[in-house]
Amino acid sequence: MAGPTKTFHSARIAFWAAMLCSWLVQALAARHTLDADGVSYLNIANAGLQGNWHAFVNGYWIPLSPDRMVQVAAAKSVSRTARRANAGGCHAGRCASKF
Repeated sequence: MAGPTKTFHSARIAFWAAMLCSWLVQALAARHTLDADGVSYLNIANAGLQGNWHAFVNGYWIPLSPDRMVQVAAAKSVSRTARRANAGGCHAGRCASKF
């Protein structure tokens, strides 16, 4: 017979496995969607690519996500579609870090 600690550990592993599968399904289902925050991040990142670094300083959005998009775009000179996918990745990373 399994003890309460082993049962709890098994339930915890099952919960995290189900949660990771749910995140994967959601990420695949919403990979082509872009919300209003994503558009704003892309606008800030495009301003940074054009040399307007003052766009990073504002009272609402954090500068880390657009800065990361600028670094990726500058390093790889990626297309607009790839920058859009990167915006979704930034958002998914922020959501996952809250749990």
